[in-house]
Amino acid sequence: MKKNFKKLSSLVLAFVLMLSLSVPSFAASISADDAKAIAVDYFDVKQSEVKFLEVRKDYDDGREVYELEFCKPYSVKYSCEVVVSSGRVVDAEKEAVRGLGDKIELFFEVLFSSLFKR
Repeated sequence: MKKNFKKLSSLVLAFVLMLSLSVPSFAASISADDAKAIAVDYFDVKQSEVKFLEVRKDYDDGREVYELEFCKPYSVKYSCEVVVSSGRVVDAEKEAVRGLGDKIELFFEVLFSSLFKR
């Protein structure tokens, strides 16, 4: 009887431990909308002032990330990666849009992202 109780209690303990270790990984995961909010906050801009060109999940250096590209139309283009498990911003870049050629290119990026909802 004592052997069965020890085996059963060991199994229950192992199950509870396994369950408790797996829950934080689900709880720590962020959504695409969370990633957008984190990215605009990182660059200190308002979400209402920008147009998102691309938001997609990808893997980089063995970790799941959101790759985001967004812009303030005709002035600044931003890109960054946000780690899905932690919400940490990595590989952030900010590029001023200068010259007519850059502005035309950005215009078409905004147009196509609106038409095709990437």
